[in-house]
Amino acid sequence: MMKLKKSTSISKNKKLISKKLKKSTSISKKLNKLTSVQRRKFAFTLNMGIIHIISSYNNTILTIKDRLKQVLFVTSTGVYGFKHTKKGTPFAAYTMASKVFQRITIKHAIILIQGPGTGNDAVLRVIYDMKIKIIYMRNLNKLPHNGCKSPKKRRV
Repeated sequence: MMKLKKSTSISKNKKLISKKLKKSTSISKKLNKLTSVQRRKFAFTLNMGIIHIISSYNNTILTIKDRLKQVLFVTSTGVYGFKHTKKGTPFAAYTMASKVFQRITIKHAIILIQGPGTGNDAVLRVIYDMKIKIIYMRNLNKLPHNGCKSPKKRRV
């Protein structure tokens, strides 16, 4: 019988992948050790990240994740001094995103947008201004496929 040799290229690829994964998890491990006050001041760079933009009529929430989908940073417009109805404005979303992306530099990004608010466009404007290369962009709004049955016509 003939013995089959294990290909060395597969084992090398596995080692390279595991090294890359270890590098990307190092940021999340550092963040876990920090307190909440230290975490706000912590600045870092990501080669590739996932940006979630959740925008409602009342607020805009920005979440940044790494490749392994571990949450690295979450913020909203209320953190940056906007209160009540001012949190839902595009100006609040723009200032929030510009302050976030001054500290966190991302080279390539996957962008997931959700919600009907006006903050989506403002955050996207900041992303374009910071020259972050967009790999993929998706709108996660739920659309009805014919939806609920409409009420009966009123008979007068």
